[in-house]
Amino acid sequence: TSSSPLWVSFAIVVGGVFLSCIGHMGYALLFSTERAAKLYLRAKRPIMFVFSALFGLAGLKLLTSRV
Repeated sequence: TSSSPLWVSFAIVVGGVFLSCIGHMGYALLFSTERAAKLYLRAKRPIMFVFSALFGLAGLKLLTSRV
């Protein structure tokens, strides 16, 4: 808010960026393992099916909605 010092806003932004970077690096390390790659390759077809169905339903909803 306007009553808090500038350094507080700066600390919040820097803290958010830091946590985001740590999280994304953690995901990158986790999903770059051989085990994760094998798991994804095994689950790829079902994942694609589910997301295709969800996007298809969303598209159908858009086509049939009244504006």
